[in-house]
Amino acid sequence: MIIENRSPIVRVATFSDIPDVVEIHIAAFPSFFLTQMGPAFLSAYYNLVISHTDGILLLTEGDNHETSGFVAGSMNPAQFYQVMSKRKWEFVLPIALGVINNPSLIGRILENYQKSRKFSKVENTSHPGTPCELTSIGVASSSENRGIGKILTNAFIEEVRGRGGSYITLTTDALDNDRVNSFYVKNGFTFSIKIVAPGQRIMNEYVMHLAPSEVIVDK
Repeated sequence: MIIENRSPIVRVATFSDIPDVVEIHIAAFPSFFLTQMGPAFLSAYYNLVISHTDGILLLTEGDNHETSGFVAGSMNPAQFYQVMSKRKWEFVLPIALGVINNPSLIGRILENYQKSRKFSKVENTSHPGTPCELTSIGVASSSENRGIGKILTNAFIEEVRGRGGSYITLTTDALDNDRVNSFYVKNGFTFSIKIVAPGQRIMNEYVMHLAPSEVIVDK
């Protein structure tokens, strides 16, 4: 018997996919702030990404239709944070649940709220054109080392290009994170600046400028 290992299908996520996305997110980022906020918060966040016009949430699935990974982000991130601020009431209960389970999160919540308000008022002027922010890529543990991350990254790039995006930015931990930083460089992103995020977390910002005819694939 011959078993074919087919490339996973990449498709746009729907509301019914949110539980799978949340499960992968929690497993992929166990100690990160959004994970610490709990499944209810993550569900509300990814619900917003799907429902927002400029939100992007793509996922991969295999022959058995199981979700193997996802990539999330948004066009015009300042406008996305504006919408998030206006729809803050959708996050009240999830935030309350997160604080009940972990009261130490209160300080981080206030810092991140101030950050989102700041970003909602300021467009990134360091790069010309239409911006896009890649916020997270998560791959299921059962699908690691199969190139899923590269497939999702390329799909995200093409989605942004199709929407008329001029460049993509992302941030990731600068310390003890060599594999992830190397991944983005190999896939066409260029280091931009270091950022001190809430909680004194040191982050690297990367940027990729897009041209209509440009195709970037890590080989």
